[in-house]
Formats: sequence, C-alpha cells, structure tokens
Amino acid sequence: MPGGRRLRPRGRPYTFACRVCRITLRDGVDYTWCPRCGGEVDWIDGRYSVHTCTTCDLLANKRLPDDACPNCAGDLDFISGPLGPDQQPSAKRPTFELMKLSGAAFLVIQALFALLDPDGFPYLAPLLVVAQLIAVAAVAWFAATSGELRDVAGYHQTRVIHGIEHATAKVLAERGLEARSGQTTHGLFTLDFEHDGTSYENLEAMVRDAASDAISRIRFGEHTLAYHERCGTSFLVGRAVLTLTIAAIGLAALIVGLPIGYTFALTVGGAFGAIAFARPVGIAAQRWITVSTDFASAVVTRVDKRVSADGDRLIAIVMIDVIPKIRDVDAVAPITL
Repeated sequence: MPGGRRLRPRGRPYTFACRVCRITLRDGVDYTWCPRCGGEVDWIDGRYSVHTCTTCDLLANKRLPDDACPNCAGDLDFISGPLGPDQQPSAKRPTFELMKLSGAAFLVIQALFALLDPDGFPYLAPLLVVAQLIAVAAVAWFAATSGELRDVAGYHQTRVIHGIEHATAKVLAERGLEARSGQTTHGLFTLDFEHDGTSYENLEAMVRDAASDAISRIRFGEHTLAYHERCGTSFLVGRAVLTLTIAAIGLAALIVGLPIGYTFALTVGGAFGAIAFARPVGIAAQRWITVSTDFASAVVTRVDKRVSADGDRLIAIVMIDVIPKIRDVDAVAPITL
C-alpha cells in the first residue's frame, strides 16, 4: 500500500474510505477499521474525488491533471466524488495578540497622561462608569455561580479527587496526551481529549496508568502535581480578584472624591496588578479551598470512555475510591474510682 495508511490530520473532518469495499464513511465517527470488512480505512479529503489505482493500489484523493495514477500512470477506479466542503480549523490570528498589546499600551499611556492632567480628559468618566457597572455585575455573577466551588470544598474526598484529576492531566501531558479540560464530581473525574484517532484504542489503559502514577507521586510528596494553573478554581478566583479590584477602587474613589484622571490611573494600575497576581492567587485558592493532597490511599476502580455527540472529543470517566487518613484521637484520662 504506497505511503501506508492515511491518518486523519488534527482538526480535520471524519471522512474515510475503504480500499477493499470501495466505500466512503462520513457519519461523524473516527473510524480505524471498516465496519463492513474489518480492514483498515484511510482518511480522505472530502473536497476531492476518491480513486484507487488498479496497479499500485494508490489512493488518489486530490485534483488530478488526467485520469491516470500519479504514481505509476496506471488506470484509476472511481470510489466517490467530492463529499462536500472541508471545514478548516480556525487558526489563531497573530493580529489578535497585536491588538491586545496595543490596547494595553493605550491604557498605560492614557493613565500616565491622566495623572499629569486629572481633569483634562472628560471622556474617561463614561468609560469608568461602564467599567464599574461591568465589575459590579461580574461580582454578582461570581457570587451566584460559586456553588460548584462550595460543593467541591465541602467534601474532603472530592477535594482529593480534584487534585488527582489535575495530576493525571499533567502525567498524561508528560506522555504526549494533552487533555482539553476536566471536571471533578463526587467519586469520579472526567477528562476531555481531542478525538484525532490516535488514542481511541488505548485510552482507558493510558488514563488508568497515568492516574495510578499520579496517586503514587502525590503520596510520595510531589504535591505540586495536584495544582493546575488551568483549573476552574484559578480562573474563577482570578476573574473575581480583577473585578473586585476594579469595583473597590471605584467605590473608594467615589467616597474620597478623587478626580477622574486619578481614578482612571488607579483603576488601570489595579487591573494590571490583579492580572499579574491572578495565577499565584488561583493556585493558593486551590490549595485552601478545592484541592487536598491529604489522604491515606486512593485506588482507580474503573475507567470508561465515550465519544461526544459531535464526534470531536473523547471523554475518559475515571472512578476513584479515596481512603482518608485516620486522625489520632486524643487520649482520655482514666477516671479514678
């Protein structure tokens, strides 16, 4: 088979062809084997027709200058016409980062001018009002949606499993399998992976081995493994610190009666400071509230997998049995008879 089996590139549609059965497969499933004959399938680009060479068995799946095989000039057998437009993954635009840097630079320069002339920029007043309203609304939203944090913080075993989730994701990343996201609930955690066909067959074994290794490493003192900078706790706490800082500066400036220019400069400085400290504050919140490394033992009891409804994600479901540490009980003095 010239060139070997064609694997699906990352982020491309689930479109495949079987050379033996001469069929195409396009139903959102990441096929490894043909459901009809059990043979291997090849990924195809749905924008172009699909042919096979009768001489060298090349899978021709691109624009051809003629009806001959581009490898050996042999005859081609038709399998399928174009299946439809390909959905290319949206690439990160470098202009977005440039816009962010430009916006930050503008705020810093404007804050410096506002310090020099605190009453000379009247358009800053409505900007501050909008920023304060957004900050107050965000603080209210954080207060209303913090129930998940309270649920995790209220159960010691769940906090332990939360740390094992983070550690498992880090161990898998060390082994070349990056998790897109994760979630912890009572007795289990889930990890989401991009469904690119490379880890489907062995996902349960890979995740079980990584989770067992993570548990062992935490128990032997590698506690930093249990804290993850992309954790929802860090995200929520970091955003809460930012919005509380903006709201507090606005309230203090209103009470003291600061000029608009000074208020704007303080708001910009406070916002950048909150952003700079978001990561350490988030990690500290995990340590104090939602993650625990204090357990006697933990055992992976079961690992299941499923494919998301859209076929783009693999979800590993990991069930953990946590045994907490037995606390020493204070001795009670005997009663003298």
